[in-house]
Amino acid sequence: EKKWLGSFIGSKTHECRMYARVMKDKEGYYISYEPHSIENYCRIMHESIFSLCPRGYGINSFRITESLQYGAIPIYISDDFVHPFDLQFYEYGVTLYSKMVKFLPETLEAIDELTIIGKQEMCRSVYENYYTYDGCYKQIIKSLEQEYTSRNSWEQIRKDVTAL
Repeated sequence: EKKWLGSFIGSKTHECRMYARVMKDKEGYYISYEPHSIENYCRIMHESIFSLCPRGYGINSFRITESLQYGAIPIYISDDFVHPFDLQFYEYGVTLYSKMVKFLPETLEAIDELTIIGKQEMCRSVYENYYTYDGCYKQIIKSLEQEYTSRNSWEQIRKDVTAL
């Protein structure tokens, strides 16, 4: 059961996190800059349809992984985006430039239920296939195999061209 349309619990490590305050007292949102126990933090994220994942000290946010783990659709907030694993982030999440956070409530409320369900299903798949230990391990092996195949293909091409 999802209790919150959107949530964010975290510190003010970057100015873009400050924009979340526009939703602090808005019905349907749980926004807090106060410390929470890990149990409450995880529970609130699990109870959220969307989880705000503003960049922190770095361009990316570890909250993307936590959101996926707890079944919340990540909203990646930054001005520079790094898309993990070269996946199409928009398929399972929402990207938002930091200055656009003020429009977030209207943006989220405009997303229809079928789109939300589709993103939630993609979140589960992305988490299992890329963010679990097993999924990440398989992606590393796949990447190494592709690199090995690519290098061997280029070696063969070089040999063939040299033979001409």
